[in-house]
Amino acid sequence: MARAVKAGHPQALPVLLALRYKTDTLRQPWVKPPAAVLRLLGVDKDARSRAIAALERAGLVEVRRRRGRPPLVRLVPWAPQPSGGEGGADAAG
Repeated sequence: MARAVKAGHPQALPVLLALRYKTDTLRQPWVKPPAAVLRLLGVDKDARSRAIAALERAGLVEVRRRRGRPPLVRLVPWAPQPSGGEGGADAAG
């Protein structure tokens, strides 16, 4: 969640949470952003687009853009950070 807050857009966290809700509900990896839920959270179409772009730049989502239609978005799987914080030894080699 901290990465979403730091993604560079004030609506990034609500958009990420709405996407997580929809992927969990539908049990599908690629989903359209839930317009009704985002409207309830006060996120309009323009803010949704900018927030999704910010989440994509932060590496939290992948986006398939489709002309004239809402994008399909997939949450990128993440691994928890080691408890030692950032900048530790790289285990991936």
